[in-house]
Amino acid sequence: MFNISNLLEKIRIIQGQDASLRTLIINTIKKNTGAELLPESIVVKSSKIFLKNVSSAAKSEIFLKKNQILQEIKVTKEGANIKDIN
Repeated sequence: MFNISNLLEKIRIIQGQDASLRTLIINTIKKNTGAELLPESIVVKSSKIFLKNVSSAAKSEIFLKKNQILQEIKVTKEGANIKDIN
């Protein structure tokens, strides 16, 4: 029989990793652009960062410094396979 506690432990670990990656993304964007984002405004799917409910001025600033932000995320967190910001 499948042990439900193992499944729940795996889910908890994945959620913790997701939260730490979001925090890293928020801090990196704030450092490079000065824009403060909420954790709910960032979704990471398929190696891409999607910005939701972010002002157009903040998005423009983020896209101008996209390469710098992506490079810093890769250097800071090994194994972070983020390739693009949309």
